[in-house]
Amino acid sequence: MIKFSATLLATLIAASVNAATVDLRIMETTDLHSNMMDFDYYKDTATEKFGLVRTASLINDARNEVKNSVLVDNGDLIQGSPLADYMSAK
Repeated sequence: MIKFSATLLATLIAASVNAATVDLRIMETTDLHSNMMDFDYYKDTATEKFGLVRTASLINDARNEVKNSVLVDNGDLIQGSPLADYMSAK
């Protein structure tokens, strides 16, 4: 099995040498904590520091710069803020 895997890996590497290249932008978000709007619920005031509404415009700008892009979220999207607590209690 190891010999087969090594042969397969070598074949794939050799085949990729002649393959066309593709530029890909990988973007990542994490720990949004239900901060959907540009509003600090703890301080009860607007903020420019966080909020998915602000992040979305940055993501759109980054996507417009390149043809191929992928966005991955690493979690903590729907917990950890007063808005998330309120929505989960409904």
